[in-house]
Amino acid sequence: MNTFIYASAFGLLALYIVRLSHLPKRGALPLPPGPKGLPLVGNIRDLPPHGSREWEHWLKHKDIYGPISSVWTPGTTLIIINDAKVAIHLLEKRSSQYSSRPRMIFGCELAGWERMVTMKRNPIHVRGQRRRIHQYLGSANALSSFYTQQDIEARRFLLRALQSPERLVDHIRSQTGATILKIVYGYTTQPHGRDPLVDLADTSTEQFGKAHTPGTWLVDSFPLLKYLPPWVPGAGFQATAREWRSTLDKLTEQPYAFVQQQIKNRTFQPSYVSKQLTQAAPDLSPEEETEIKWSAATLYGAGADTVSMPSLNIRKK
Repeated sequence: MNTFIYASAFGLLALYIVRLSHLPKRGALPLPPGPKGLPLVGNIRDLPPHGSREWEHWLKHKDIYGPISSVWTPGTTLIIINDAKVAIHLLEKRSSQYSSRPRMIFGCELAGWERMVTMKRNPIHVRGQRRRIHQYLGSANALSSFYTQQDIEARRFLLRALQSPERLVDHIRSQTGATILKIVYGYTTQPHGRDPLVDLADTSTEQFGKAHTPGTWLVDSFPLLKYLPPWVPGAGFQATAREWRSTLDKLTEQPYAFVQQQIKNRTFQPSYVSKQLTQAAPDLSPEEETEIKWSAATLYGAGADTVSMPSLNIRKK
C-alpha cells in the first residue's frame, strides 16, 4: 500500500514538473504549428503507430502544417522538417545553431547507444571519431580500394539469388553485412547460411529503433525514473535496457577482438580497424582505443541499418 502511495505521489509530482516545463517562457519564440495536444500527455496520440512507416506518418504534416511542424510529449519536443532545402539550410549551413543530438535517457544513457558517434552530444568526442572515419573513407581514392571486396560479394549475392530466389531478403542482408564486415574488420562471413555477426547487427539495429522511438519509454519523459531499482513495479525497462546494452557491447567487442587476435597471429586482413591499430601500436592510449572501437561499431551498425530498412519494406510488400 505504501509503495502504491509513494509511486502515485511521485507520478503526480513528475507530471506537474513536466507541465510547468511546457508553459510558455517569457520572450521565447513560439514552436512551429502542429496538432493540438492533450493536457499533461501532449501529442502522445499523434505519434506514429507501432510498426508503421514513420516517414509516411510525418509526411502528412506537410500538407496540414507546412514544411516545418512540431509535436510534444512529456519531456520531449519534436520538430519535423518536411522540406530538403529547409533541412540543409538549418542542419548543415547553420549546424552550429541547430544540429545536435537529443537526450534520450533510455536509448542513450541506459541502453548505451550514447557511445556511438551518431548519438554523441560531446562535440570533442564526435570530432575525434569522425576524423578517424574520414581519413579512411573520406576520399574517392580511399573508397576505390574497396571495389574488389564489393565485386566479390556482389558475385556471391547473384549466385545465392539464383540458387534460392525465395530467400532474396536474406541474401540482401548477407551481401551487405559481408561487405561492411570486410571493410571495417577484415572479417569474411559464412559463404552459405546465416552469419552470427550479421545476425547480431540485425538484432542490435532492431533494438536501436525500438529504444529511440519517441513516446515509447516513460523514462525519457521523466528522467528521474532512471534511478529506480529494477525490482520496483513499473521499472521493467531497466532489465530491457541491460539486455540491449549487452547486445550493443557484443556488437562492438566481438569483431574488435577478432581483429586484435588476427594482428597477434599476423594473419589480419586490411581493414579500418587493423589499419588504426597497426598505425597506433604500441602507444595506443585507452582513449584512442575507445575511439577506434566505437567508430568501427558506428560504421558497422550504420551499414546494417541501411540495409535493414529496405529489407523490412520488401517483407511488408
